[in-house]
Amino acid sequence: MFQAIWEDVMQRAIPFLGLVMAALFLGACAGTEGRGDVDQVLEAEGLERGGQITSIRNYQVNGWSAINAENLIITTGVNNDYLVELMSPCLGLQGATTIGFTSTAGNLDRFEDIVVQSPGIGTERCPIETITELRSGS
Repeated sequence: MFQAIWEDVMQRAIPFLGLVMAALFLGACAGTEGRGDVDQVLEAEGLERGGQITSIRNYQVNGWSAINAENLIITTGVNNDYLVELMSPCLGLQGATTIGFTSTAGNLDRFEDIVVQSPGIGTERCPIETITELRSGS
């Protein structure tokens, strides 16, 4: 009798364990967003990484594009593009309707936050980790 119960439990548990393992795998894949995705987007946009900078002085943002929850491209001036990498995922970034910055003295630096406004999430402050100049690819 015990063996019959055990076989019944295992028949029900194995498909469930398969779903749990698949969910864990997909979660791990979602967490690997980052440099690979960023490099693909930069290549598609005809951009490549320049050097990291500490701040963008006297900037005026003319456009922005979210790459994923941790990276965005901002355009300042006529055609100055920068990759902004965040310290942690900013959940509302990809669906954001507006973004802002907590800049001081007209400069945007790595100690500032991106302020994101998105439907369903509301306002979110996302700290900047690095700012990298982008240039046109060869």
